[in-house]
Amino acid sequence: CRRPDARRLIRHRPEPRNNPMSSPLPYLIRMLLFLVIVAAIGWLLHDDLIRVFLNTPTLDSVILGVLVLGIFFGPAQAASRSLMARLVPRGMEAEMFGLYALTGKATAFAGPLLLGWATVAYGSQRAGMATTLAFIALGFVLLLFVKAPKRA
Repeated sequence: CRRPDARRLIRHRPEPRNNPMSSPLPYLIRMLLFLVIVAAIGWLLHDDLIRVFLNTPTLDSVILGVLVLGIFFGPAQAASRSLMARLVPRGMEAEMFGLYALTGKATAFAGPLLLGWATVAYGSQRAGMATTLAFIALGFVLLLFVKAPKRA
């Protein structure tokens, strides 16, 4: 009993429909730039924000956290996968998305590790949380060098 050749099956897939959607790259760049600006403003206004948030810290923190996560990180994940799908060479989709998933899992320790290291090294949770700004800024800079293919 012979197994079907997976490469042959992939090569004979139907052509994708002409999709008029725009590239996700500008959205990702704008989202990262906005996050860097908001984080920098939060860093500069830290003392004033703490004073205001002390009135209702739990409610304010939950509202702010939900807004940031809901508005930016949900759509960013979808846009990054969409961009990845457009960048993958034809016939290498499984390999590239496997690598995409593996790198996400393999580097998941880097953020918490650097955050913990900075918190201990500087004796400040603010310094530890500032490392997240560094990761976001690095992602923004790296994303500037990505050349998304033009839509037909």
